[in-house]
Amino acid sequence: MAGDGAPAGAGRGGMSKAGKARLVLLLASIWFVVTLPLPWLVGNPDVSESSLYTVLGIIGVMSIPFVVLGAVWMLKPELTT
Repeated sequence: MAGDGAPAGAGRGGMSKAGKARLVLLLASIWFVVTLPLPWLVGNPDVSESSLYTVLGIIGVMSIPFVVLGAVWMLKPELTT
């Protein structure tokens, strides 16, 4: 109901599972792109391939908990309290 203080999309209507899955994938891909050290990768032509793979692996491993927390909190918002 309008004006009852509930956020948009809350209640029975909500988002479908497919919509939630697409949103989780979109947010996860944005997270991974934003965490890349692009100025270092693009601006430095001397970056070796092995150091590039090392940095990408570290970023991937460090990002997993944040992506999982975001997905879980979106699917089960009652876990945030």
